[in-house]
This record gives sequence, structure tokens and C-alpha cells, in this order.
Amino acid sequence: MTNLNPTPRYNRRRGARIFIGVVALGAGATIFSSCSFSFTRLEFRRAKEEAKSKHYARAVASFKRIMNRAPDSSIALESAREAARITFFDTKNYNQAIEFYNHLVKFSRDGKERRDSQRAIAGIYFNDLSNYPRAIEAYNKLLLVEADPAHIVRYRFNLARSYFYMNRFFDAKNEIEQASAIAKSADRKFELKMFLASIYFNMKQADKALSVYKELESKFPKKAKEENIALNESVCYEEAGQYDSAIQELKSIKSTYKDPEFIALKIKQLRERKANMPGAKGLKR
Repeated sequence: MTNLNPTPRYNRRRGARIFIGVVALGAGATIFSSCSFSFTRLEFRRAKEEAKSKHYARAVASFKRIMNRAPDSSIALESAREAARITFFDTKNYNQAIEFYNHLVKFSRDGKERRDSQRAIAGIYFNDLSNYPRAIEAYNKLLLVEADPAHIVRYRFNLARSYFYMNRFFDAKNEIEQASAIAKSADRKFELKMFLASIYFNMKQADKALSVYKELESKFPKKAKEENIALNESVCYEEAGQYDSAIQELKSIKSTYKDPEFIALKIKQLRERKANMPGAKGLKR
């Protein structure tokens, strides 16, 4: 009778060959991993030598190859650091530098390094590329993880300036007010208030800008004099059509201003504008 379910025969010799084959495959994987590591180390040394010889493009290409092989490995992170340094300081290829700093943000296990890399990205967008929408995005990411008030003030100040350069004055004012609420340094407070006055002036609110300048004169008289705030006040008065007050402010700094001829010319122009106003009786000298 035919057996419909024959018991499979075990071939010891074949089984042995199969077992040996599996062991060989495992050893091959180990050898491959070891070879890959050796290749990566060799590539890293080559990249460092290229960088030392100022062959920056070749160095960066090698660092990128290492990063692509094992993005979260220690050697890939070191490659990202080296490539970021080269592209920022040496080649000034800021978009490439952002790519490498982003790699550190994503894969570094060091929280401080991730924050520092994100700061570098924000700074590049703001200072080097003048890409204010991306700078706003980068600084807002930093605000989610930052606890140091001094850093928060700086981020919000740069956010305010980014919005200002985009003519988003209400958003700029909001950021400055939040920064001013926690700023501790007298110099920083003065700087923030000065910028707030500029925002008001660009919002066509010269009266509010003037109020801020008067506050600064009261709280920081020495600093206000050094910064010639009276000149800014004169512009606010002129914008409001208060020419006598504008002239008075200019007269108060004429003797100490670095370019007294400019002040004298400005006073003359204001007098002429006043004389040409409807109802004016003529130019008085």
C-alpha cells in the first residue's frame, strides 16, 4: 500500500552542509560589518586629510558618504560636525551648513549639541541668508526647548526683527513686548525699547514712538544722550507736523552732535516746511 504521508528522510550529511552554510553566512555578515567599519574609518581619515589640504569639496563629499551609511553612528556625527564647520567657516556654503547642523539636531544624543545646532541654523537663516520666514520657524523651535531667559530674550528679539523686515509690525511688537517683560540687562532693555519705538514709528504711530523715547530719556539719560535720542524725537515731531518741537530737539544736540552741519541743515529744512504750511506768515530766521 502506498504511504500517502511519507516521513521525510533526514540526510545527516546534507544537514551538516546546511548548518555549515548558515555558520558561514553569519561569519560573512560579521566580516562585511567589520569591512564596512574599516571602510568608514578609512573614508573619515581621507576626508580629514582633504580638509587639511583645503580640498573642501572632496572632504565634504566624503563626510556625506559616511553620514549616509550609518546616520546615527558616532563617526557619522563627527563627520557632520566637521562638515558643518567647513561649510560654515571655510566655504561659507550656508545652505550646506544647515544640512549638517540638521543632521546633528536629528541624530545627536547630546541635548546641548542639539540645541546649539538649532541655534546655528536659526542664526544662519537670520544673519547670513536673510531668510526671515525660515528664521522665524527656527527660533520658534528653540523657544519650545529653551529655559534660559537670556536666550529667550535674544530669540524673541530676532523674531521681532524678522517680522519687522517682513513689514509684520504687529507681530514684531508682540515679540518685543514679551522679550521686554523678562529682560534683565539694562543695555538689553534699552535696546528692546529703542526697537519698539521704531516699530511704532513704522506703524504710523509717532506719538507712541515719542512716548517710548521720552521714557528712555527719563530712565537712561546717559545712554539716551549717547544714542542721540533727541534726533529720533525730532523725526517724530516732524511726522506729527510739530515743527517747533522738532527744531527745539535738534537745537538741544547741535553742539554735541558729530556732524553739526547736518543738524543746521535739518533745522533750516524744518523752518522752510513750517513757513510753507497753510496760514504761515513767512520764513523767520
